[in-house]
Amino acid sequence: MYDVRMDLRVLQAFIRVAELGSFGRAAAVLNQTQPTVSRQIAALERELGGALFTRHRYGVTLTAAGAVFRDRATQALRGLDQAKAELTAQGEEPSGTVSLGLPPSLLSVLSGPVVDRFGKTYPRVLLHVYEAISQGLEELMRSGEADVAVLIADRKVLRNVTLSPLATEPLLLVGPSRARLDPKKPVGIEALAGLPIVTYRQPNYLRLLAETALRKRKLAFNVAIELETLPLMIELIERGAGYGILPPSALARHGGRVATAPLRGLSVTWTLAVNRARAQQPAVRALAEMIRAQADTLIKDGAWKAWRRAATA
Repeated sequence: MYDVRMDLRVLQAFIRVAELGSFGRAAAVLNQTQPTVSRQIAALERELGGALFTRHRYGVTLTAAGAVFRDRATQALRGLDQAKAELTAQGEEPSGTVSLGLPPSLLSVLSGPVVDRFGKTYPRVLLHVYEAISQGLEELMRSGEADVAVLIADRKVLRNVTLSPLATEPLLLVGPSRARLDPKKPVGIEALAGLPIVTYRQPNYLRLLAETALRKRKLAFNVAIELETLPLMIELIERGAGYGILPPSALARHGGRVATAPLRGLSVTWTLAVNRARAQQPAVRALAEMIRAQADTLIKDGAWKAWRRAATA
């Protein structure tokens, strides 16, 4: 007995007949004879236990059951095509151009090592790197200018982007080396009240987090200097111009030059964002996988003082 369940040609024939409304026209497109197509559809109808088409003198039209089956068959064939494309892509050496957005805070811990390693591993890929705070990177992901980015949390809806957490870091109160801060002794958010704060201009997530926490306690957030670059912020803190609120990764190259203390209850989660439309491109997939692997290795080895990312987004 002829079994149509494993024959993709039958599904393809059914879709063509449904699209063209004719066994003859479908047969011509499929480079088959009309009797062959008619037998395939008849066998499919027997297998499913009902008519898929209503026959008339001008051709055929879908029955109600046929319309439902058309939708399911179309989804199945698209899924198979996508799987085939993904399997084919896995065997390809990444090439072309990929755009990556990175925050200044992760320069020494994650960004530099990943960019260096990716360039050496995939010499056929031109890597374009944007560096900006999370708000700017979100806009790059939303517009499609960046294929992959590392953002702070996922506070805004990015409809064309897949998000997954990488790691979570504590936030630190950062002051000049002479400040009485102990990295082993956390301080409450109240410690910020009255201090001159050196911070990014609004909008900025770290600033918003601290301001909100102080506002809930009816305490003031005293901004001494607003700026847009991390190196200048740390330089000013070292000079005693004020205090900052930063994750440990931002201070990777400044050990001993500033004093720090963990801010009790405050942390930041770094999130990997991937453009869905480009996610299966070999270069994009390789870059995202490398970032995840690098983050895991750094956390495991203790080089990144962060918590391991969750298993799912």
